[in-house]
Amino acid sequence: MNAPPASQPFDPASIPWIPLGPGESFKPLHFSDRGRALLLRLEPGAIVPLHRHFGEVHAFNLSGYRKLIEASFRSERWSTSARMAR
Repeated sequence: MNAPPASQPFDPASIPWIPLGPGESFKPLHFSDRGRALLLRLEPGAIVPLHRHFGEVHAFNLSGYRKLIEASFRSERWSTSARMAR
C-alpha cells in the first residue's frame, strides 16, 4: 500500500487572491480537519473585524505594520498565540 506524500510542492503564485473584506484577501495553502494555513494580505489601513481563532495562530509580517488589541508587530516579527483570541 502506497501512502500519499506528506507534502506536495506547489507554486503559491499560481493561486488567486480570494477577497475576505475591504482591503483583505487570502490564498489558501492547506486545509484539514486539524487546521489551515494561508497567506493573508492586508492593504494599508485595512481593519479586520473582531473575530476568534480556535486553536493556535502563527503569523509572520513580510512587510508593514500590524496592530492587534493586545500587541503591535512590525515587518519581520513573528507572533504566535495558543489561546483563543477575540
